[in-house]
Amino acid sequence: MTEDTKQREYSRAEVAKHDGTGALWVIRGNQVFDLTTFHTDHPGGSDILMQFGGQDITEAMRDGDTHVHAIQAYRVLKDFYIGEVMAEDRLTYALPPSGKDEMDCVEEEEFLDINKPLFMQMWNSNFTKEFYLREVHRPRHLPRPAVFFANPILETLTRTPWWFIPIYWLPIVCTLLYLGVEYESAEVMFVGFVFGVLSWSLL
Repeated sequence: MTEDTKQREYSRAEVAKHDGTGALWVIRGNQVFDLTTFHTDHPGGSDILMQFGGQDITEAMRDGDTHVHAIQAYRVLKDFYIGEVMAEDRLTYALPPSGKDEMDCVEEEEFLDINKPLFMQMWNSNFTKEFYLREVHRPRHLPRPAVFFANPILETLTRTPWWFIPIYWLPIVCTLLYLGVEYESAEVMFVGFVFGVLSWSLL
């Protein structure tokens, strides 16, 4: 987050200056959100967000011609909150048909904090199966890979480059094939090899 996001109140003119890929801010319901790190991951594409850069998107998020956003979208948006619109620039918005503002429908986060290592959070959790299945299907945004372990050595072991697999397995496979031809024909070994690869890949 940039230096000028440290303040907590912004004029609409100030927000309007942040309308590009380097700094993309929007207003939603008199709250200010910094979508700079999110716009490239927006499910509807970056272009649509760029059209609203520096603007008020309150009604746009409810617009059926553009796309009516589900409550899950507001939950993601909430993570990018940086402050409020200054008092003199605040507007009064009509409520949606439900009679309750969408942001007020967003439940407080009770699940895993994806900004922290996940393993110990999951280990110490007492979620019910129903709660867990509901939460893992709710969209969340993280502009980087999730971290599983606080220990950097253990975390390194969770990230396997593609080339590590053949480096590890090819010597083992070649050794077993070499030893195997002493007991079985090359045809039998070949069939066994193909069967093993397909079984491992498909199952």
